[in-house]
Amino acid sequence: MRSKERIAFFIKEIDIKKLIDHWFGKKETKFLKKCFEKLILKKSIRRKISKRINRELPYIESYWKKYPDLRFSQLLVNLDYLPNFPGMWYYEEDSYLLSIQKDKN
Repeated sequence: MRSKERIAFFIKEIDIKKLIDHWFGKKETKFLKKCFEKLILKKSIRRKISKRINRELPYIESYWKKYPDLRFSQLLVNLDYLPNFPGMWYYEEDSYLLSIQKDKN
C-alpha cells in the first residue's frame, strides 16, 4: 500500500504545467512522435487541462487521500481530468514525476 503522507508533499511540489507537457507535449524523435501521435495534444488544450487541475487541486488531494494506492495519473484519469489514452505515462510513479520535473529545472 502507498502511504497517504506522500500525497500532500506531492501536491505541494508538482508543477502541473510541466507534468502535462511531459505527458502530452511533442515527442523529440520521429519514432516517438509516430508511436505517440494520439497522445500529443495542442498547447492550448494542455494549458486548459493544467489550469483546471491547478484550480481543483484541493478537491483532487482530498479524493486521493481516500484512494492512496492510486498513482497521480490514475487519479486524474479516474476523476476525468485527463483523457483515458493508453500509454506508459499512466504507470509512471509519483516519485519519478517529481524527479523528472527537477531534472528539467
